[in-house]
Amino acid sequence: MTFAVLTLISGAMLAQTAVDLPGMDVVISVNKLVKEDVTTHWQSYAAEATLVSQGWTEVKSFKAGLVLNESYILPGIDVAKEILELGLEPKAQAEAYKTEQGTFVILASRAMIDKWTDRYIINAQAQLKK
Repeated sequence: MTFAVLTLISGAMLAQTAVDLPGMDVVISVNKLVKEDVTTHWQSYAAEATLVSQGWTEVKSFKAGLVLNESYILPGIDVAKEILELGLEPKAQAEAYKTEQGTFVILASRAMIDKWTDRYIINAQAQLKK
């Protein structure tokens, strides 16, 4: 997961506009936003963009002790989009969700998402000033 986070954080450094930031395409699609709104108010969507671009991982099995949330079973086809469409939110501890594909999607904890969102915003601000 750390490698994925570093890769996605560095991806933010390649953004030319707010709509190019990692995860913003999913946020725009699911929330039916117009690009002008995202360009003007991208920081208000940063937590969602962080969640769908960095805040989850798909695994075949998960560690003992991790909470399995059985409220939802994700199709597992477009996980990032499914997370937002279902309104899944990070909890105090990381949680796993089953997929119809026989895998598990693990959402990072709220503390991790908050930390990554802060970094996402800092990196995006630096890149968007260029």
